[in-house]
Amino acid sequence: MPEENNKYSLEENSTRLMIRRILVFILVIAAGFIIGYFVFKRFNDLSDAHQVLREAKNIKMSLEMIDREYYAAGFSIYDENAKGNIRRTAYDYVHRLQGNITGDIRLSGYNTETRTITCLEYEAGDFIVRYKFNQDDEKSGDDSTEDSKDETGSSWQVFKIDEILGY
Repeated sequence: MPEENNKYSLEENSTRLMIRRILVFILVIAAGFIIGYFVFKRFNDLSDAHQVLREAKNIKMSLEMIDREYYAAGFSIYDENAKGNIRRTAYDYVHRLQGNITGDIRLSGYNTETRTITCLEYEAGDFIVRYKFNQDDEKSGDDSTEDSKDETGSSWQVFKIDEILGY
């Protein structure tokens, strides 16, 4: 009888060991898929954010170019009463130049004396890009070496819009 118990005990242990190995294998595979999904999602978000940032920088350059043309004609691109505070003809011209604008442009800051864009927002998809020009940095000669700042004291910020609650 003791031999029979030992045999039964060995079979039970080997079955438990096999089940344990299968469960560990399934958990490792599931964890790998979950981690892979979040890594893929993060890289996808970064890629989309870089694309929207590039679009916003192109829009800003287009607006500056159009502003120079408007300066020669005697008026500016800034219009408080227009959509996004941009004169309608300038807005249409940017859309013609860029061709692939999918978001909304808001000119929320414009210096009429120096004819510079001081604050610009571009919202496309799940992202908002905000450009700010800090005139104090330019006047003081601040040589900041942050990645988000360029030589003129301006900064670009990209925000991801996430829905937290939905009703």
